[in-house]
Amino acid sequence: MFPALRPGRLVMVAARVLQNEQLPLALVDSDGGIQKFFDFVTVAGPILTDNSPLTPCSEPQMMILHASSQSRRDQPMRTIFQSTTRLVSSIVVLTTLVLLAMPGPVVAQDPQGEVKIEWLTWSFFRITSPEGKVILTNPWLSNPDSQTSLEQIDQADIILVPTGHGDEVGETVEVANKTGAKVVTTWEMAGGAFKGKIPDDQFVRTQPGSTVNLDGIKIRIVNAVHGSGGANALYGGPALGFFITFENGYTLYFSGSTDLTMDMQLWGSLFKPDAAILYYSSAMDPGDVAQMVRLLSADHAGLKTVIPHHHRVAPPQGQSPDDLAQAMASLGLTAELLNPKPGEIYTLPQ
Repeated sequence: MFPALRPGRLVMVAARVLQNEQLPLALVDSDGGIQKFFDFVTVAGPILTDNSPLTPCSEPQMMILHASSQSRRDQPMRTIFQSTTRLVSSIVVLTTLVLLAMPGPVVAQDPQGEVKIEWLTWSFFRITSPEGKVILTNPWLSNPDSQTSLEQIDQADIILVPTGHGDEVGETVEVANKTGAKVVTTWEMAGGAFKGKIPDDQFVRTQPGSTVNLDGIKIRIVNAVHGSGGANALYGGPALGFFITFENGYTLYFSGSTDLTMDMQLWGSLFKPDAAILYYSSAMDPGDVAQMVRLLSADHAGLKTVIPHHHRVAPPQGQSPDDLAQAMASLGLTAELLNPKPGEIYTLPQ
């Protein structure tokens, strides 16, 4: 899989070439073993290997750098690294992989993996990516069914805020300030209701049609049919939905709060979701939500899992997840309805 190691060569391993991350370096000794580890460093340009310039890739690869001079072994780490790069464009490594104890083979993380999801009640989900990044949706910790406190939120890398309504904003400010999470929301929310409450560099300002990439996770922003004003009377901008594509290519649609719309057929065709978290409040007819599933599946057979959100743990009669499952079955839909239990962690099927 990897080229033969030669004495005096600097070695690094990467899963993907993207932006603004760091990677480990090691020096190969005379018998091909790893002689010395260097600290993590940031790449400043494209790396030239023995054979060709390094290009973006999805599979693990070992890069043998042009650093064969014996005298370079004892130079400071950053000097060695700078001598092995040529500045053409800003290419850096997203995922740093583990170099095992010396001597021995280099082992990389599995680029595949699973998406895990936990319903924390209402529209509040904790989604864990294959590489361990945590996405929170609508973090309303104080909702009537919640058993989750701020102290229990140890990690959040991304928070999705689709509108300015209180049940979708929730405790975004408190969670973002505790964890340093990026807050993906509208320009209007960042410059209005949230202004001065969250550090400005944590906002990812979006609108329908935006696509953002955050540490290997791609988020496509779509519209939602819903209001967006907050209790403070500030306009929250357009209501949003999110198609989230994880590091392994798995795509999850979080609808935010939305009515049925024919746009969903187009989105299913374009973005090909594997799973969908769909709005199912006490005011929604289960048949309407089943039609959302039908539209998402009309030109895309790969939708496997549907998860309701915005419902109570004990929903009104006729508006339970079981009623939604029956409505889906009546339309001949094959996607499985997942009726999550609060606090349980589920692995989404590939």
